Amino acid sequence: MLPIGFNWISLYLFIILLSVLIYIYRKKLEFQKILPPLIYLGLFRTKLGINFIDKVSKKYKEFIKIYGLSGIGFGFIGMLFIAYLMIKTIFYFISKPSPDLVKPLLPQTNYPGLGFLNFWYFIICLFVVIIIHEFSHGIVAKANGIKIKKSGIGFLAILVPLFPLAFVEPDENDMKKAKDHVKYSVFAAGPFSNLITAGIISLLFLFIFMPLDSHVLQKDGVTFSPINDSYPSKILPSNFTLRIMNGNNITDLNSFIKQMQFINPKETVNLSNGTTDYLLNTVPNPEDSSKAFIGVHNFINEVKIKEGVNKTGYYIYKWIRDLFKWMGLISFAVGIMNLLPMSITDGGQMFNLMFSRIFDKNKFAQKVGIYISFFFILIMIFFLVYWIISIISPLILIIFGLI
Repeated sequence: MLPIGFNWISLYLFIILLSVLIYIYRKKLEFQKILPPLIYLGLFRTKLGINFIDKVSKKYKEFIKIYGLSGIGFGFIGMLFIAYLMIKTIFYFISKPSPDLVKPLLPQTNYPGLGFLNFWYFIICLFVVIIIHEFSHGIVAKANGIKIKKSGIGFLAILVPLFPLAFVEPDENDMKKAKDHVKYSVFAAGPFSNLITAGIISLLFLFIFMPLDSHVLQKDGVTFSPINDSYPSKILPSNFTLRIMNGNNITDLNSFIKQMQFINPKETVNLSNGTTDYLLNTVPNPEDSSKAFIGVHNFINEVKIKEGVNKTGYYIYKWIRDLFKWMGLISFAVGIMNLLPMSITDGGQMFNLMFSRIFDKNKFAQKVGIYISFFFILIMIFFLVYWIISIISPLILIIFGLI
């Protein structure tokens, strides 16, 4: 049975509406196969937003040029960071495989340590982030004298159309003639703007949302997830919030960690949510046998509304705050992932240009560049396939009555 609720119904209606529009305008759409029939793009070319790009790039031409040049350094630093992170992740994944490590960006999905990404947060944030990304490419290109031929909207489909897209297309001939620093600045502009957006939102939380939270919220324990059924935490209910441990108040993760320091392996601990007690026999920590372990991870500090705070007003504020939270996270993710040195990303374009200049006419070096790009593409495909299998396998077992 399909899950229901406002956000789930919104998601179903969005997919149906988008599918109907795709069918109606199928002759005007350009389809690009990425991993057929699983992953594909649909693009609708227009001139939407080009006048805006022209006006902004003309009015703030010199500033935009400097902005574009500033993004080059950030682009290469980000490229090294995400390449290192992906390699580190694949090695960690090999030693400890987990679907939580490879979750793609999807609506109605829980991300441990971050929270639940509902449909409306997903669609609003992704649309805003992509618009910022693509228009940044266009504005920087236009400020450097590169004509923008087309813009448009579209979608990315994983089996069904789900991810909204926007794009701008600089003139290919103008791009070829442009100097290298201009090319780098155009390629880097999109990811750089996404990272700047994430940084601005971080400042909003530091100076606005966090101070406001301290006035309307108070700490209310910590939640977590069992690692697996082999650990003592398996007896805890799925919605358990730890508020008391051996008679001591637990307000957040830090207080839980402090209490665990006084517990020895094979010692019984009393965990309570304030109403029900659960007795657990600790086991030795797999990484340090001298320390106690109950087998939990994915910690989240819980909060509750203070007495006297208007609940309706708080829930409106919380919706706006969480929208900005996800916008910052998605903006950072889109920006940094676009810097991976793969041929299909902005980082890949920067990497290929750099390699071609450093190793001009060196066929071996050019092959190395191709292999590096292919390596990261394989990592992404591997993670995607693993995630799909982790989703499909339980469904197959349920269908055949094996679980």
